[in-house]
Amino acid sequence: MAVAAAPSAAAEPEARKILLVSSDNQEFELSEVEAWQSPIVGWKIWFFHIGNGDDAVDRIRIQLMQVNGATLAKVVEFCKVHAPRDAFAFNNADGRFVRGLDKAVLYDLFVAADHLHMPALIELLHWRIGEITKGREPTEVVLVRRIIKTWFADDD
Repeated sequence: MAVAAAPSAAAEPEARKILLVSSDNQEFELSEVEAWQSPIVGWKIWFFHIGNGDDAVDRIRIQLMQVNGATLAKVVEFCKVHAPRDAFAFNNADGRFVRGLDKAVLYDLFVAADHLHMPALIELLHWRIGEITKGREPTEVVLVRRIIKTWFADDD
């Protein structure tokens, strides 16, 4: 079975636009290349093409009911920065991006990145969590306990 590959930036001069819609109905527009930073969104695009043909529309609307607008805005910001380059090639701008987040936003972004299967964003957030928890006692690490509790609650 052939696996769908993310389109390259040079593949289409006028790339199809993807409209991501959050749970609170905020809309964010990305190029198809930017949207493929999330394999979940990428597969939705791919299945849309199979069902409707590649030239059916120039814009695809994808509802993401598990991600709120504020969090999706951060995910889209990450996608736009990382689409033209290797998603795992982090730089100083990425450090500033995650350092500016408070713990509640960091947690929401982590859950969204996990839901959207974005390993590069998850790795960047792990790095930030490591920075936050470095040198602290286990009882002080409330954020990490929340994340672990959320992840393992689904495994029961």
